[in-house]
Parts: sequence; C-alpha cells; structure tokens
Amino acid sequence: MASWLLVSDADDTLLGDPAGLRSLTGFLAHHRDVSVVVNSSRPVASVRASFESTHGFYPKGFIGALGTEVEIAGARALGWGSRFGRWDRQAIHDTLADLGFEPHIDEYQGTHKVSFTVPPDRWPDARRAVFGTRLAIRIIESVPSNFDVLPRAAGKAAATRYVARRLGVALDRVVTSGDSANDADMLRVGFGVAVGNARFELLRRVHDVPVYLARLPRALGVLEGLTAAGAFAQ
Repeated sequence: MASWLLVSDADDTLLGDPAGLRSLTGFLAHHRDVSVVVNSSRPVASVRASFESTHGFYPKGFIGALGTEVEIAGARALGWGSRFGRWDRQAIHDTLADLGFEPHIDEYQGTHKVSFTVPPDRWPDARRAVFGTRLAIRIIESVPSNFDVLPRAAGKAAATRYVARRLGVALDRVVTSGDSANDADMLRVGFGVAVGNARFELLRRVHDVPVYLARLPRALGVLEGLTAAGAFAQ
C-alpha cells in the first residue's frame, strides 16, 4: 500500500511540458510508495486518453468531470455517483440554454456535470437562474468564460477525500496540485501545491490557506511540491 498519494490536475499541471513530466515520472519510478491519481475537469474517458501516450506514467486512478466521476485501478467507482441525491441534468441545461448561453462540446460534459460558456459579466444572471431550479447544486466559475454546475456533494475536493479513504492514505500524506480556479477546493485537501504557472484566479481563491507556491511550472512544479511535502524524504 502506498504511503503517499499525489492527486493532481491534468491540463497545464501534469500536462503541457513533456520533458518535465518525464522528470516527474523518473522520480516516481524510484519512489513506489507514491501513488498518483489524476483529477481533471474533463471526464475520465477524455483525460485517460491524454495519458495513454505518456510512456512510463501510470496513474493509479482518475477523478473526472470536476469530481463527479471516479475510476480506481481501471474500475469505475459506481457508488460515488449514488451519493449525489436529486439531480436533473436536463433542467439545468435547459435553464442555461434558455438564457442564450452555449454548452461546451460533448467531450467536456458529464452525467453529473453541466458545462456552458458564460461571460463573467453574466455569471450573476446564470447563477440566479440555476439556483432557481432548487436543486442541490454547486457552481464553479473560471476564466475566461467557464460555468460548470455539479451536484452539491461532488467536486474535486470531495472526490480527493473519497479516493484517499479508498486507498487507505491519511490526508496528511496527500499532496494536491493544480493551476486554475477549479482546483481551489482540491488544494485545501492535504498539502496543496499551486504550480509556478498557476493563474491569479487560483491564487486569489486560496490566499487564506497555506498552499505551497511552486517556482517551477507544470510537472516540474508538481515535483517541487512533492519534494517540499517530504514525499521523497526516505
């Protein structure tokens, strides 16, 4: 059983610098007690495909669609989605579409995730309309114009805690890393790492917690954060 768990965003965190990812992969190859789970805003199928060509980098699992999907060791955690209670995807989709907003392409949608393009100056209008459905939801907004709606019990942080419990890793041995606003709640779990290319909107949302600010970008920043957390101390 691994004694450390890295839960990391994919795009512009683990991905985006192939040489940096190779360096991280090399360290992980010599420290088998660190398991890796990728935690992405994209659905599991989409993000898994992105890692199929990263030779030598083999995540233990995937959290997808902003914490609404969980896959561990190749098996979907079907019980995770059963926790979300009353959910009416069509009602949320129709509410946003009726305001004239455009949905994201199908690749970025999920059974429990509704994603639309909404300009920031219209976020308040979209928020009021969606909350008007009286469903138990949470909203995640991020630049330039991302507006995501999930069940209230979902999210990157909640899924990270769930996976840590499933893998038997204590939260003080969990390292989380990301670069954008939709990673903010995840970085509040365990030892949070904002990679060197993190957007200001993320830094603004985690200013009240002791997040490690890596100097290096993307995968090298993840490696820097793991080292700072003590994952490679032994």
